[in-house]
Amino acid sequence: EQLADLGVTRILSSGQKASAENGLELLIKLNRKATHSITIMPGGGINPSNAKLFKQAGFREIHTSASKPIESVGMPSIFDMQQTVSDTGIIKAILNEI
Repeated sequence: EQLADLGVTRILSSGQKASAENGLELLIKLNRKATHSITIMPGGGINPSNAKLFKQAGFREIHTSASKPIESVGMPSIFDMQQTVSDTGIIKAILNEI
């Protein structure tokens, strides 16, 4: 209720676990307690193999990176971090599952 009073309309959460699938029990509890003005959005490790779980659990929205790694275009460096881009194939696979 306090979050709704502050104007929050959406909460992105993995259910206090490393992945939303592992946090599904808490996410379901939060979703049941959420008012009509707040949406609980599961996120973290959602992919084509588990997306359907969230629909079956009653969630209207999910968050996914649906990404694949790409090679760096610059000179190699000790500070390089792996870059990713959205993968339309993964997005389509998730949509087909839900």
